[in-house]
Amino acid sequence: MRRRLASLAALTLLIGGTAACGDDGTDPATTDASAPQETGSPGGSTVGAGEPEPPADTYADVEPAPQALDAGLVDGVEAFGIWAGAEPEETPQQLGGGTRTDDGEAVAVTLGSRRGLLAMRNAAAEMRYLDRHNGLSTEPLRMLDPVVVDGVEMARARAASINDLVVDFFIHATGELTIEVSFLTPASLDEAEREEWIGQVMATLEIDAE
Repeated sequence: MRRRLASLAALTLLIGGTAACGDDGTDPATTDASAPQETGSPGGSTVGAGEPEPPADTYADVEPAPQALDAGLVDGVEAFGIWAGAEPEETPQQLGGGTRTDDGEAVAVTLGSRRGLLAMRNAAAEMRYLDRHNGLSTEPLRMLDPVVVDGVEMARARAASINDLVVDFFIHATGELTIEVSFLTPASLDEAEREEWIGQVMATLEIDAE
């Protein structure tokens, strides 16, 4: 399998169980009503003589996760961190970590990147591939509003996953480089709690947008 999302499931051996793929025949298109619903793309307003303001980072006000990983292992990434006390995973082109909530439920994240022929032409194409082949979702992906991380827009999708978990995917794709961040969080979390777990990690991500 081209994408090494299996390691995300491995990080949640805390979890157990077997991953199942989503429906191969459905493209991700439905918006998740339980997720934050900001209208349109998160671009900035214009100032002066038509000069656009840089888009505001979605997670700018979130306290970043404190455990820094070796971002030099992943193409296109300058910094990345995970939660305090999480068990880290650091391999070429993939970083991640897993831990548990106060209630003992598993939380995990992986970040990976692909260049050249392994990178699809845009985020929409990457999401279509994920919808069919991610190995974690148990239903078709639902597209959420995009986010801005380190000044870069990332597409976002969500689905139910194994063992009463939720999987969230974040994709930045230029046609030459794809950066993918994937989270598993408990379905029992409310939206604010889920966003806090995700935001702490996403607030650490620095992208080399050369």
